[in-house]
Amino acid sequence: MKKMSPNGPKVIRIVAMIVASIVGLVVVGLLIASIFVTENIRQWLWYIALGLAIVLVLYILIGVWLKPKYQYRIFGYEYSQQNVVIREGFLWITQTKIPVFRIQNIDLEEGFFMRKYDLVTVTLSTAGGNHQLTLLNKNDANHIIKLIKKHGNLSEENVDLLHSQQKYEYEDQDVQKEELQ
Repeated sequence: MKKMSPNGPKVIRIVAMIVASIVGLVVVGLLIASIFVTENIRQWLWYIALGLAIVLVLYILIGVWLKPKYQYRIFGYEYSQQNVVIREGFLWITQTKIPVFRIQNIDLEEGFFMRKYDLVTVTLSTAGGNHQLTLLNKNDANHIIKLIKKHGNLSEENVDLLHSQQKYEYEDQDVQKEELQ
């Protein structure tokens, strides 16, 4: 199985650090605000700030340190003319097999930090839901899209079935015309 780009964990860490910084600023703001309020409200602000600080430390441990490493190890994908297989997860690992002919739409997402590292997320839409190939190199994503466009419309069996249905429709129209005459 192919993995996400080696730059993928960097992007995950950068985004997690930005979120952690925002939460850290909220904690500092609560502590500063506690200076200007009464003792009863000050105590509540300290409890809220302490709770957010604990959440912040856990988020930094999990979101900045563990998750990028683990997600890089777990995430994988394969593609062929018939199927796209995606393995993903953090606590629960799932492997999804998507038949190429079932794919109805392909979306590319390129965030600000992803653009810096030349990464995209490919979303494959089927009638059953959406599936994502996260943090791929643009070249790999374009190769997958070309393969799906080439092989995704109709398989050989479906093409034969389609032609045979059209043939019967034309024969039915000829029979109806003969009956009218």
